[in-house]
Amino acid sequence: MKRILFLLIPFLLFSCRSGDRFAYKKAYLQHWENVNQIHSDIKGFVNDFTEGRLSGSRGYDRAAEYAAFQLEQAGLLPPPFLEHFYQYYSLEAPSLESAVKASLSGIPLKHGVDFAIALTSEGTSLSQAPLVFVGYGFAEGSGPLNEYLNCDVTGKIVILLHDIPAHALSHHPQYSVPAYRAYIAKNRGALGVVFVDTEAQTAAECRNFSYIPSGLDLKNFPQLIAGRSFLMKLLQREGIDLIAVKNDIDRSRVHFPLDFESRLNLDFTMVWGNKRTTNVIGYLPAAPHISSPRNIVITASLDGLGQQSDDLVYESAVFNASGAVTALNLARLAAALPPEARKSNIYFVFLSGSHQGYKGAVELRESLFFDSFNTRIFISLDSTGSFRPVLHIEGGLDHPALTRLLEEAQMELSYGLSLTMSKGTFGEGQIFSPLGIPSLYIRGEAGPERNTMNDRSTLIDDKTIGRNVRLLFFAFFDLFYDKSRLK
Repeated sequence: MKRILFLLIPFLLFSCRSGDRFAYKKAYLQHWENVNQIHSDIKGFVNDFTEGRLSGSRGYDRAAEYAAFQLEQAGLLPPPFLEHFYQYYSLEAPSLESAVKASLSGIPLKHGVDFAIALTSEGTSLSQAPLVFVGYGFAEGSGPLNEYLNCDVTGKIVILLHDIPAHALSHHPQYSVPAYRAYIAKNRGALGVVFVDTEAQTAAECRNFSYIPSGLDLKNFPQLIAGRSFLMKLLQREGIDLIAVKNDIDRSRVHFPLDFESRLNLDFTMVWGNKRTTNVIGYLPAAPHISSPRNIVITASLDGLGQQSDDLVYESAVFNASGAVTALNLARLAAALPPEARKSNIYFVFLSGSHQGYKGAVELRESLFFDSFNTRIFISLDSTGSFRPVLHIEGGLDHPALTRLLEEAQMELSYGLSLTMSKGTFGEGQIFSPLGIPSLYIRGEAGPERNTMNDRSTLIDDKTIGRNVRLLFFAFFDLFYDKSRLK
C-alpha cells in the first residue's frame, strides 16, 4: 500500500497542476496514513509509567525517552548544538515525600477527594490551626478591594475563593495567579491557605497550580485546593454555607471576614530541590544547496502536574500531552518528504519546565541558535486534541501573513474549524517574541478540565489531532519546502 501511494504522488502532481494551485500540498498529504501513530503516541505519553510527567520526575524522563525514540525512528536528527536528542538542565521542582494527613476538628479529610495540595507548597505540620474566611484575597488600598482591613489572619489558615470575578480581574489581573494571593496571606502572618472552588464537587475537579512568579517566597507555606466536599464538612461543623456567602459577596461586592470555630490539623512533607530534566529536540536540516537556511521551531510542552500519591495523578492529557502528540506526528509527516526539497531547518522541541516559569523554553533560547535573523517562525502547540472544533491563534493578529496561511488552509481543506485570532504572545512564545521572532501560540480548548485530575486521555480525540496535523502541514508547507524541487 505504501508503495502504491508513493507511486501515485507524481501522477497526482501532474494531473492536478493546471487546475488546483494547491495540488502539490494535497498530494503530499497522502503520506499521512503511512505515518499516523496518534493512538500509540497518546499511550506513550499518558500511562501509569509516565506518572503525570512532572518535570524532574522519573515519569517525565520516561515520556522524554519515548519522544526521543520516536523522533529517531521517524528519521530526525539531533540538533547541531547537541550530540543527542536530549538538552539536559536543572530546575527546582517539588515532590511529595509522605502520606498526607488532615482533619477538620476531628472530621477526617481525604487527600484527593476533599482537597489536593497546590504544587507551589512546601511541607508543614499544623495542629489545631484556626480558620478564617477572607473572601477572594484582595489587598488593594483602603477601600472595598482590601479584604484584610479589620481582619487579623495572624496564626490562622486563610480560606479564599478560588476564581476571581471578571470585573475585578480586568483591573487587577495579578490576582488570577493563586500564588500571588497566597503570598499576600503569608505576608500578613497566615499559616497557610485553602483555595475553595465552589463549582467543583471534589478535588478531582479543582484546578491545581504550580507556577510561582519570580520574587515570591512561599517556602513552608501550605496551600490546599478544596471543593464542595470540603465545604460540606465545614458546614457540618459550623452551620455556615460558604456558597451562599460567595453569592452574597458577588451580588453586593461587599466583603466580610468570618472566623470559624473549627480547627485544621495538617501534616505532609513536600520537598523542593534541584532536579535534572531535559528538553527533547529533533532536527530536519535544510537541503545542502541552501546557503543560508532559516529556522522553523515547533514546540509543545511535554510536562504535566505529576502525581501526589499512588492514586492521585494529574495526567494533563488534553492540556499538554495532546500538543506533544500533534507535534510528534507533524514531525513524522515533515520527515516523509524529500530532504532535497527542504528549504528550512525544522526543529521539533518537546519542552520541560512549563510549570516552572517556562524553564525549558528559556534553556532553548539560551542555546544561542535562534534569533530574528536566522529564525522564520516559532510555533507552540497546546491542547490540540480537544473535541471542541476551535483553534485559538494567539499572536495571530500580530502576524497577519502567517494567519492568512492558516485561514487559507482551513478554507481549502474544508475542516469546518473555527479559528480565532488575538494579539500578544502566550505560552513558550513569550520567551522568543522579545527576540523579534514571529511567535504563534496555537491552542485548542482545554475546557474546564484543564489542570484537574479529570483531564485524562479519554478526553483526547484522535481525529482532532489528525485534522490539526494536516492543517498545520498544509498551512506552513511553503515555509518548509521548495515546491520547484519536489518530484
